[in-house]
Amino acid sequence: MVFRSKDGVPDRLTDFREPDMFRDGRHLQELMLEIVALNASETIIQPGEQVLVEIGGRLRPITERRMTIEEVKSFANWAADNDKAAAELIQRREVKASYVVKDPVARDARGERKATRFRVAAGRGELRGTMAVQIVMRRINSEPAYMNDSELPPEVVEALTPKDGVIWVTGPTGSGKSTFFSGIVRYVLENDTPIKGNIVLLEEPIEQVYDSIECDHSVVFQIEVGKDVDTWEAGIEQLMRRLPRFIIIGETRSRPTVDAVLQAAVTGHPVGTTLHANDVPGIFPRLLSFFSDEAKEAALYSAISTARVMFNQVRVPKLGGGMTVLREYLVVDADLRADLQRRATPAKIEAQMREALESQGFPMWKAAEQAHARGMISADLMRFYQSQATGANRG
Repeated sequence: MVFRSKDGVPDRLTDFREPDMFRDGRHLQELMLEIVALNASETIIQPGEQVLVEIGGRLRPITERRMTIEEVKSFANWAADNDKAAAELIQRREVKASYVVKDPVARDARGERKATRFRVAAGRGELRGTMAVQIVMRRINSEPAYMNDSELPPEVVEALTPKDGVIWVTGPTGSGKSTFFSGIVRYVLENDTPIKGNIVLLEEPIEQVYDSIECDHSVVFQIEVGKDVDTWEAGIEQLMRRLPRFIIIGETRSRPTVDAVLQAAVTGHPVGTTLHANDVPGIFPRLLSFFSDEAKEAALYSAISTARVMFNQVRVPKLGGGMTVLREYLVVDADLRADLQRRATPAKIEAQMREALESQGFPMWKAAEQAHARGMISADLMRFYQSQATGANRG
């Protein structure tokens, strides 16, 4: 297919002038400055098409000319700040990165050039029977979230800033896990909590940044996998040598990352991380899936002893339009840890955690009921989560 927009190229809002060919990274920076000025949410770059942007839910071209495959490969290198990005795409590797556009005039609170961040996702595919590359650049709200502690009981807020141990946050891709952690980091920076010192984040890519926040007790340092370090494992090794006082690991995705999270917590560090699990009771079983049968019991003991609070969250349609987050959670206090350490086994831990969530925590069906009572979600959606809970408890 060939994209043919009913709309022409928008009037220019900056000094951007389309070159006869995009030849260096400066051209991408100028193009993205124009895209920022247009307030576009998405940018799509692929061979044989004009550069497309999404404005108000519609795709529109921003260039008159259609891009060549060589230009798109160059865009990949520039957007990822990696001269090997195009080669990696040809070798069937996905490229993920963040890209920063700096305004030549506007300044932030520190007097530095105002920055806008984009999440870059690029991959190989096929167009018109030929190998091709597509790049999607999504504009990110890089301002850290505010943690809405009015929606969380005091004991949960306290559990989010532990002296040591692990904060587990799970949920599907796009459910706002990184945003939630940015709210926790902001809360630490702006309040008097047990966490003070070097806060180190390992992410892929970096999304929210903390440059605008003033703090007299902590500093923040962010490491991007794929740009600053090659792998999650290498990043974890590096940050552990930085005297961290709070560690955020963007994703626990392998046995080495699980080991590193648990080891950091055991040695007295507070750690926050995400995991792919369907609900809070599924967190420990998911962790155990990384271990051999012989190692599961010891791993479970370490996971229980270091757990401080567990979350699962989903984004759901909001009445009136948009999306909202439903969140279930369980504070794993000393009494619950002692009980689980005494009774838990790898075979029974999911059922035991489901029982604990229902009796001591805030399960998803309660979150749905609360959201419905506030007029945020539909009755049908509330009943869906109520029925899910009934089925799980019967199982």
